[in-house]
Amino acid sequence: MKLTSFKIAFTSLALAATLFSCSVVTETVSLETPAQTFDISDIFEGGGNSATQELNIKELLESNPMITKEKMEEAILSSVTISKTDSAGLSAVRGAKLSFSSDDLPMVAVANKNDITGADKELTLDILDDTEIAEYLNQDVIYVTLDIDYTADQDETQVVSASIKFDVEVEAEAKE
Repeated sequence: MKLTSFKIAFTSLALAATLFSCSVVTETVSLETPAQTFDISDIFEGGGNSATQELNIKELLESNPMITKEKMEEAILSSVTISKTDSAGLSAVRGAKLSFSSDDLPMVAVANKNDITGADKELTLDILDDTEIAEYLNQDVIYVTLDIDYTADQDETQVVSASIKFDVEVEAEAKE
């Protein structure tokens, strides 16, 4: 009986050590897109006022040699900030949503902010939980869509910029 318990404990310990020794050591690398500029026209009160920009993920990853598709283990969206630099700023904005899509993947909302009041020229959106974005960073190109909910109709095209930051877990370089 004691021998069987010892075998089970030893086998469990050996299995745990094997799994631990095979785990991949990772490090987090921050990645920021160039400012994405959205020209939103034909604006009506409420949502559905959107514009889409193409983001070349391949070029973005090539700009940081630590991040490659092969080394990427996981990726999360760490922040999205929208800004509007004219005199009105974001004062006519009631809500905003940012989504990603690609030719091979469906559109997924990744960040939003509702009930915006008294916004200045810059606003940080809330990152949506449980949004898997690593597969979007494995595409060569993704489409970034910004949907703005305005408090009133707007006669002129509104230009809104977005700064998007990712935290990417990559396989760490072997230390010698």
